[in-house]
Amino acid sequence: MKKGVATISIIITIFVILLSIGFAAFVDTLSISNVVANVRPEVNTRISAVTTNSGSISNLDYNMTEIMGIVNIPNNDSITFNTTITTYNNVPMALSNIKVYNGNNEITGVSVTPNLTNTYIEICNNNNVCTLNSSKDVLITITNNTGSALATNNFKVVLTFTPFYIVNYTYNNATTNLGTVLENGTFTYEYTSNIPTSVTVTSGTCGVPQLTPGNNTATLQIANVMSDLVLTGTMGQVQDGTWDHPYELDDNTYHYEDLAAASYIFTSLPGQPEITVDANHKVTKYEYKGLGTTGLALNSTNSNIDTGVLAFDGSGFTIHLEMDMEVSNTSGNTGKYIVSAIQKLTNQNNKYGGFVFWDYSTSYFNINATESGNISGASFGQRAGYWRIDTGTHSFTWDFTYTPSPNKTATGKLTPVTSGNSETPSISATNFPDSLTEATITLGGNGLDTSKNIQNMTVKSFIITKN
Repeated sequence: MKKGVATISIIITIFVILLSIGFAAFVDTLSISNVVANVRPEVNTRISAVTTNSGSISNLDYNMTEIMGIVNIPNNDSITFNTTITTYNNVPMALSNIKVYNGNNEITGVSVTPNLTNTYIEICNNNNVCTLNSSKDVLITITNNTGSALATNNFKVVLTFTPFYIVNYTYNNATTNLGTVLENGTFTYEYTSNIPTSVTVTSGTCGVPQLTPGNNTATLQIANVMSDLVLTGTMGQVQDGTWDHPYELDDNTYHYEDLAAASYIFTSLPGQPEITVDANHKVTKYEYKGLGTTGLALNSTNSNIDTGVLAFDGSGFTIHLEMDMEVSNTSGNTGKYIVSAIQKLTNQNNKYGGFVFWDYSTSYFNINATESGNISGASFGQRAGYWRIDTGTHSFTWDFTYTPSPNKTATGKLTPVTSGNSETPSISATNFPDSLTEATITLGGNGLDTSKNIQNMTVKSFIITKN
């Protein structure tokens, strides 16, 4: 019996030993696993040395991000620190901000050099290595512009270090470094050659790239950059600012005063107007490029389209208009303006100058012009010419040319007209103004109010060219 008990005891002892060994191995494996799982890259960039030859500071000291001491800096005097900054990790870092404090209170009225308001300093060595014991010497100068001596026992210069990321761009099977950007910052780059029509992010974390065309350039902006980026450009149709390859604008409003000399197309506006702007920000050509087969429908709410083309600035112009329009007593178009260029005159009591091409009645399209006349009432200025037309809905084509003084002329052609009447009647240019600085050519209204807005017309083609 005792022999059996001894045998059982030995078996139990061996089992306990094996269990203990197995548990220890399990715990050891678990601990190693947890250590590996929790490894994180440490962002560790710090001030590693500071010297100065200034007598305005004593008890000079520093820690990872601060330079400290007792100072007495006279007004308009300065103190310079020869600072060495070192990074001890694999995360490229930059000196992104420098501020001056008296204790916990920021000191205003001092200037800091380098000024890092719109820039930063990458902490890289002379071989452009920016990680693992890379050091950079930075001269930091603090100038006292407070108006009195700056004296404090708790002087601090506080440095901010921020990760920065590299932005690479792939084009034509070649990769180019476009630059760097601070973490969570906005990357900006201007293309001056091989200008892409769009840019996509091949790898990296950031906002949606925005590409804005300029004068033979394009500006790329990418917000909220959180990693290194690799970008790819799509060329598509080259945008070089010529009429055949205009810069594409997706603006939801029409503008030209702020554009450089080039050609532009407003891809998000109805009809996609394309314009040419000269060096004086004047529109010299205007054409709808996106009318398609349906055309641009004008009515009482979306007429009065200002092209920005000055009619009377010393150079002539031509207009080509193709339109579908109903001529009847019920269409609402009678008495409304198809094309006009009118300006209110200064120092004259409610007088206006300009010209109009309008639906005079169910039987006539008229051209009226005046150098100084009333805008109220049925007619504007004096009739310079007219076309007889038939009642009903027609597809009209109207071409008009104006030549300024000294050989002032106006000619026009309309089709179709009433049978037996001239498509090219005589048009008197006598009453057309010589010079108006604000009379821009307007489609479907007078550009001043809505009372003369066309009510129902579809534009199939509209081109204005300055001579």
